[in-house]
Amino acid sequence: MKYRQQTKILRLPVVGDGDRFDPKLELRKYQIIENMLLAGMKGVRNCLFNEGDLILQKQPDGTFAVTLTTGATGIVGGAYFSAPSHTAWTGLQKDRTYFLYLNGTPHTIADPEQVRVAFTEHRNKDMENSAILMGSVSLRDEPKLDRYPYGKLYARDMLRHASDTENPHGEKLVQDELIVRKKLVLSAQDGAGLEIRAEGGSRCVPADSIMPSVMEFISAGMVGARLSAGAPVAFVVASRVYEKASAAKLGDVSIEYVDNQTFSVYNTGDAGIQMRALIFHR
Repeated sequence: MKYRQQTKILRLPVVGDGDRFDPKLELRKYQIIENMLLAGMKGVRNCLFNEGDLILQKQPDGTFAVTLTTGATGIVGGAYFSAPSHTAWTGLQKDRTYFLYLNGTPHTIADPEQVRVAFTEHRNKDMENSAILMGSVSLRDEPKLDRYPYGKLYARDMLRHASDTENPHGEKLVQDELIVRKKLVLSAQDGAGLEIRAEGGSRCVPADSIMPSVMEFISAGMVGARLSAGAPVAFVVASRVYEKASAAKLGDVSIEYVDNQTFSVYNTGDAGIQMRALIFHR
């Protein structure tokens, strides 16, 4: 048995004139609704299925407007929306930059076309919890509409993200803080540095300690070549740079750590040999 009516988007069965109430169809309908509600509460609240098309136009009063020339569909605030093609962001002033959003309303879940426009002059992270970023427009110098600003979310990208078991967060991961199973925390610090927190304490690591530096110099024999690394030194490895047909003898090499940033390299052989120091910082 089937009902004579159904919803336009998901084709959920709805009792029509002359239909006999069917408990099995009602259960099927509400199970679909429950499944979607659970998925929405645990999943993505804002993303685009179809972004539509945007056009930027100057208005007779000197302001600008961005209009959806074809409709957009997606999820906003956890509700399916279908923004009509006449949706417009109006009153945009020259010499400013705007970020264009679509907001849901309390009526969106019942009527997908019930969305409202909003715009800000700066990216608004709080707004993006309940709104979808549609584009940005710069009205400084030559007016320019950007249909693909950073942060615009597409359902297809999120599906690819979820399906990619090898690299689920894309080629680059950008995070303010990375927690690895609550045991290790990597946190960016002001300036060029990294804080590493683990059980038992934390340590701030300067950026120049993450990668060793290289310094070339000329050996001074037992007199020693004194060098300054310009940053705190943990330890140094020194070696000879290959020179074809050189008869000079390097001999044994030793390192003296003079102070926090300065060290001397001694060798028991000849002076004047081209050498290279690999410096590990702390």
